[in-house]
Amino acid sequence: MWQARRARAQEHAARIEKARAERRFNEVRQLARAVLFDYHDAIKDLPGATPVRERLVKDALVYLDGLASEAGGDPALQRELATAYERVGDVRGQPYGASLGDSAGALESYEKALVLREQLLASSPNDFQTKRELARSYRNVGNRLLQTDQATRGVENLKKALALLEEIVSERPDEVEARYDLARTYNDLGLALEDFGDISGALAHHRKALPLREEFQAAEPRNPQRRYDLSVTHTNLGRAFVLSNDVKGGLESNQKALAIAAALAEEEPMKISYRRLLAITYQDDGDYRDILGDKNGALESFRKKLALDEQSFAEDSANAQARSDLGYSYTR
Repeated sequence: MWQARRARAQEHAARIEKARAERRFNEVRQLARAVLFDYHDAIKDLPGATPVRERLVKDALVYLDGLASEAGGDPALQRELATAYERVGDVRGQPYGASLGDSAGALESYEKALVLREQLLASSPNDFQTKRELARSYRNVGNRLLQTDQATRGVENLKKALALLEEIVSERPDEVEARYDLARTYNDLGLALEDFGDISGALAHHRKALPLREEFQAAEPRNPQRRYDLSVTHTNLGRAFVLSNDVKGGLESNQKALAIAAALAEEEPMKISYRRLLAITYQDDGDYRDILGDKNGALESFRKKLALDEQSFAEDSANAQARSDLGYSYTR
């Protein structure tokens, strides 16, 4: 009887300890998620926030790495860990966004996210969400590889992303977010083909992105992100037109982009992504006017870009993209 009571007491204590451990596990997991998603996303567009964002995502990743070693093959936790690596990659060296300029570190983080998502899809090959997230990882890795001596692999990764998304959209044509990702991938692949000198291919992909983004903007005319994306596509189309020797067509397309970007920057002057988009459209406007022989108009646009870039650099000197943009503006 004594041994039985002792065994029951030990079993009860073990259950209590297991419950306590699970509670600690979930509390730490919730904390990591709050740091990674809520706090990080609340400050990501604030000028000067780059060093703080780096600290937040790295701290969250330490927590999640520890949890992953305890959780084994928990798919939900693997999904969160992949997203954490993705966020670290964004802060280290996200293309076209505020970052620390650590391209190699960004690629390393993006590739870790990619491996986890490939494992998740292998275990659940028909999972819609995993396919979307894996396509995003292919796009992230592809865009970073384009900046290295492995640019061909970069294009291959972008094509993998495109294949996954076209498959999803063909199966679920009403999935708005998947179609949104598809438009982004058309955009990225168009830029990559442009760098490879395939201007007709670049133009074709940007033209595929345009009706999707016009549709999104028409459905949500006040949605800033939809307007931002449409401006990006007009910008990219303008450059593709110019590279196809249609400079006037390029200037006209870029004017559409500039009008949207100017409105966004006026509505939210502290949002650095809107400011940078406006700066890029001024840059392209200046380039195209220069080609057409309008030197004064070109200089006026470059000076407007310079003022925006000086503001961004003054607010966040740790932002490598801001430094690069400012140097380019002085050159122009």
